[in-house]
Amino acid sequence: SAGWNWGYGDTASRETLVENNHIHHLGWAYLSDMGGFYGLGTSPGTIIRGNHVHHIASHRYGGWGLYNDEGSADTLMENNLVHDTWNAGFHQHYGYFNTVRNNIFAFGNSAQIQASRNEARLRFRYLNNIVVWDPASPLLDGGEWNWKFFDKPERGDPKDSLVFRNNLYWPTDGQIPALLTKTHFTWDEWRKMGRDAGSQFADPMFENLAKRDFRLKPGSPAENLGFKPWDLTLAGVRKTDTKWQEVSAKGHDYPTWQTDAKPWPAPPYKVDQTFERVALGMIGIRGAKYGSENKGESIGVTDEVSSPIPSGSGKTTVNNSQPLQTTANFLSKRSLKVQDAPGLKHSYDPVLDIYAKWDSGTFHVSFDIMAQPGADWFFEMRAGNGGEFAAGPYLRWQKGTLVANNTASHKLAELKPGEWLRIELTATTSSGKYDVTLTREDGTKTDFKAIPCKPTWDSASYLLFSALGTTKTAFFVDNLQLEQQ
Repeated sequence: SAGWNWGYGDTASRETLVENNHIHHLGWAYLSDMGGFYGLGTSPGTIIRGNHVHHIASHRYGGWGLYNDEGSADTLMENNLVHDTWNAGFHQHYGYFNTVRNNIFAFGNSAQIQASRNEARLRFRYLNNIVVWDPASPLLDGGEWNWKFFDKPERGDPKDSLVFRNNLYWPTDGQIPALLTKTHFTWDEWRKMGRDAGSQFADPMFENLAKRDFRLKPGSPAENLGFKPWDLTLAGVRKTDTKWQEVSAKGHDYPTWQTDAKPWPAPPYKVDQTFERVALGMIGIRGAKYGSENKGESIGVTDEVSSPIPSGSGKTTVNNSQPLQTTANFLSKRSLKVQDAPGLKHSYDPVLDIYAKWDSGTFHVSFDIMAQPGADWFFEMRAGNGGEFAAGPYLRWQKGTLVANNTASHKLAELKPGEWLRIELTATTSSGKYDVTLTREDGTKTDFKAIPCKPTWDSASYLLFSALGTTKTAFFVDNLQLEQQ
């Protein structure tokens, strides 16, 4: 690692030389946001040269080979061999006038080259590199915004914020990919932006790619592109004393890497929230957020009102913590307030977005809810990635009436403003139906079985509460439970 200040600006970090190191088997899928080399901030004259970097595995993201983080500037990365990384072999978050030349990058799992923030400055030059990858992964990470042509307003050449020249690319199937990212840029579109002049797709002719022998055979097309081979054996232990030689002689064999260095599965998404231990004004729901126009709307915990319906018998968990010993008639003192406001861009705002990221299965949802006059609302379970509106379970309270489904709606109950109601919902994806149980403040229960929905509803990755009012009014949610059964 070199440099330790975020963003552009003066720094004492300069002219650091990181050379001929063997950097390998890092992260082990426990850590995120890292690289075999990590640079941060302006670091004029810093050189990363001759290093062998491989097997960097992240937990959720950020297992890069060479990583220029925020504000990296005026660094040179050359003659590095980087392969078998969880993410791209080279990544620049954002930076200025960095040079990446004469390196070998191979087999990035998610992509080969990543550039996160697009800026109107010369971000980096990518010259005379060899890039080899499995075509199941894209060459470039990100989307159109990350890589689109960004005309530099300053004088001088080049006008583009990125310079790619004389690189040798080789997907192992030998085919030029239809798109360089997962969604954008054909090779011709990329070249029309003035990028990769002199570059080509061709087999670099390594001695044994499967065994990771990256020595070039005579006649490699890389030589015609200006690539200069270097002694790959220089990286690593070079001391001559006996103890260091013994360590080096043991080698670096990690036979269980492929099985051990994998992110452990995230725990199932589950919410059991009475809001009692959530700070006022906070949401208190994992994976939940909302967008604000700052026109008086808000979503946050309040102590104004709470549900009078008992939340459990004997025990209740608060904020996903240890069970609290309570009476059978435990009553909360806080709830989640969804405050509506006039003049919002959309009549359905604010929206509480809950990203459960559930796939298929059977799901149970329970919550207590109460609305002030005019605070109409709806709750929906939706597939992610722009899933169809109201295809899955959908409940709406409007003008004192609670209904299920948006079209061909089923009336469930009349509910006055100010009256609390517990709603329990059980649904199985792709079944085309769901069950609802309503519990009134006096304990009266009503069951509704097999309410129809669309069989095309096949996942529950996104849940939402939407405020449909158009005045200064609010509804309140308490005792929220979300779980996959």
